[in-house]
Amino acid sequence: AYTNSEHVNGVTDIKNFEVHGTKIPNDFYDILITSSDNVGVTTTKYAAGSHDANYFKTNGTTVTDNKVRVTENGTYTVYVADATGNATVQEIEITNIVNAD
Repeated sequence: AYTNSEHVNGVTDIKNFEVHGTKIPNDFYDILITSSDNVGVTTTKYAAGSHDANYFKTNGTTVTDNKVRVTENGTYTVYVADATGNATVQEIEITNIVNAD
C-alpha cells in the first residue's frame, strides 16, 4: 500500500509503478517494486523518509532486484526513472515490524 506519488516534468510515462510490501517474519519487511516504461526503466532507488524526485539525483540507494528489505518502521520513498528523464516517486509506510528483544 503506497501513499504519495509525484511525477517529474508533468509526464507520467512510467507505467505500472507499484510499491507494496511482503511481511516476512516480524523483524523485517520486503518492499517489492514493479515498474515498466515504453522506453525502459533505467534507475530504481529508495531512501528512508519522505523525499521528492530531486532528492534522488544525488542521493538514495540503488535497487538491483526490485526488492528492498527494511528492518525499521517508518516511511520509505521509492524512485523510478526512465531513459528520457521521466521520473516518479512513491512512498510506503511500514508500521508492523516488531523487533524481538
